[in-house]
Amino acid sequence: MGKVWKRMSKDKITMGLLAGILLFLLSFPLETLTGYLQGDSVSEKKEDTELYTDTDYRLQLEERLEDMLSGVRGAGQVRVMVTFVDQGTRIAEKDVQSESSSEQEGDANGAKKEIFAKEEKTVTDSNQEPWISREILPEVSGIAVIAQGGGSSVVKSEINRILQALFGLPAHKIEVIEGDLKE
Repeated sequence: MGKVWKRMSKDKITMGLLAGILLFLLSFPLETLTGYLQGDSVSEKKEDTELYTDTDYRLQLEERLEDMLSGVRGAGQVRVMVTFVDQGTRIAEKDVQSESSSEQEGDANGAKKEIFAKEEKTVTDSNQEPWISREILPEVSGIAVIAQGGGSSVVKSEINRILQALFGLPAHKIEVIEGDLKE
């Protein structure tokens, strides 16, 4: 054993220790590790993160689009309205326990009887609120843009192309018009 340690250089020993530490850290879920490094527990991280209401999400999206579209050359001041197909979906985490059993006795036709039992319970946090594991944002159905320079066909085209690229909407679901916007 002593000969093995003598043949290994300090660099090799250091690399081996670092690789071991890395493997140890990678064995933890990313959320747990991130929260630990920031000094939080996972449950505290969940409680601090508020989900957007539909109105908050719409207003934030409209503001971001207004900021971006006002940067189009010739557009000037811009106002945006976004409409949605739905309100989005929040999927609660479920704890699923399933059990199956089968009886070996058959009926007159030789068929076997199998019994399946499935129990689902919604996972909740310490406040008995459902633990949301996934949130699907609402789907955009249309966008209306009023721009000071919206009378120009070039400005209309540029704004239309940007919105089509961002949301995958067909051109007939995007309307850009010229307007006299005052602050």
